[in-house]
Amino acid sequence: MPEQFLRSAELAFGPDVLRWGSKNARLGRGEWAWIATRHPDPTGGRFFRYPASRGHETFICEANILLAMFGDELPRVTEELMFAHDEYEQFGVEYRPTGRRTRSWDWVELRRRAEADNLFGRAGSIRGRAVLMLWSQPEGWLDLLKIAVSGLNVTPDTILTAGRIELGVVKDFIGGAA
Repeated sequence: MPEQFLRSAELAFGPDVLRWGSKNARLGRGEWAWIATRHPDPTGGRFFRYPASRGHETFICEANILLAMFGDELPRVTEELMFAHDEYEQFGVEYRPTGRRTRSWDWVELRRRAEADNLFGRAGSIRGRAVLMLWSQPEGWLDLLKIAVSGLNVTPDTILTAGRIELGVVKDFIGGAA
């Protein structure tokens, strides 16, 4: 891509510009939040997409996605990143402990670890041009990009970004067979 299509303001917030409801959504039109994973889930799936209005943190804790992101390491990750806490219930305008305990994920750390081996991104358009925005480029990201391109059915001339950097178009990275 000889010159960049995206403006600095459109890249300033990374893929968040394609998340509906974010303060940056006015800059782009999001369609999908997605993950291409290193390992398959129980059905063999390695690509997961949800409407752009959802943040990755709302679906990375699903059992099949966890298995696809971490494979055989999932039991260790579960031990390290799940924590027990009191369960609360709303009474009028305040919350009170119920006396029950529950377990939850530390999804911030979970996502940080998952991004080291899996490809997270958003897809949509900015000023009428299709855009595929990656949060990062983990080792082997091109293989994961092929999974995402296939799962999203993007065209070869779709603009590709990583973080706040415009990389070019999809065909520059995986050929014209997008």
